[in-house]
Amino acid sequence: DWRIFVTTAVAIAAHHAGLNLVYPEGVFPGGSDGRRVLLHAVIVVVQNSALSWVVITLRAAFINAEAQSERANAARLVAEQAERDLARTTLQAALERQALVLEIADDLEVEVAGIAGEVFASVEPLRRAASQMSEGARRVQEGALAAATSSDQAATAVTAATIATNGLASAIGELREQVGATSRVVEFTTSSAHNVLSTVQHLSRKAEDIGQIVQLISTIAERTNLLALNASIEAARFGVQGQGFAVVAQEVKALASQTSQATADIQKRIAAIHESGSEAVQAIEVMGGSINSLNDVSASVAAAIAQQDQATAGIAENIGSTAQDAEMASDTIH
Repeated sequence: DWRIFVTTAVAIAAHHAGLNLVYPEGVFPGGSDGRRVLLHAVIVVVQNSALSWVVITLRAAFINAEAQSERANAARLVAEQAERDLARTTLQAALERQALVLEIADDLEVEVAGIAGEVFASVEPLRRAASQMSEGARRVQEGALAAATSSDQAATAVTAATIATNGLASAIGELREQVGATSRVVEFTTSSAHNVLSTVQHLSRKAEDIGQIVQLISTIAERTNLLALNASIEAARFGVQGQGFAVVAQEVKALASQTSQATADIQKRIAAIHESGSEAVQAIEVMGGSINSLNDVSASVAAAIAQQDQATAGIAENIGSTAQDAEMASDTIH
């Protein structure tokens, strides 16, 4: 707290001034010397002003560091929530796509089975009619009518299969759009993670800068303590005449001790900030790996959808060709 330094400086200055008036020999040997007392008071005020400025600067730096740490934690929570939402969306889309594919596959299987059964059923009467052409024109005519009916039914079934295939293509298109949206979410999450990582790294560098300033203060305190010790030795050597100087040396030594304690506490806090920053960097790197994995999964899903789209187009083309053949057969029979 800078007020401690200010209070100490005022107390030392008042002590020197009062003792110079009451007992001049207790301040400096040889009697009162106002200029020397004023010089010492100015030195103490300048020293405590510098220490107060350093303490105020460090306090502001700590407040800024804590604010940046809170913003980094908030950004990390947002990124984690986005990752969970992305995983849930991807899983839901995969389940819906799987259910849709299974449903369409079942419908196609039923339709194809029906077509095959009807075709076989229509071919069998034709074969029997061909083997029994000698029985008369009546049976040939009946077989032709049965074949025409079967062809019409086959054309109807092919039309239904075409509609189902078009539905599959539409569903695949919607799924492709969902995968594209998922990819955009992944890109946004990756960008946010990079921004958080930059902020945490900047915070670590600021903590290192503060540590250097604290180290400088600690060095100043050690030197001040050494000067106070030398002053105490000199005061003891002068005996009674050096008692006032010994009091000043004791005050300076106490001030240096307080400074050392404050710098030790600051160094502990800086170490804690640096450790928290390292943990945040590790967590962000792990989260970045997870996001990259999700991005790879999205790319794989997009590639699979493209392959399914091509396969669906091939199926639709084959079904269209089959429908044309069925119509031609029906027209020929009629």
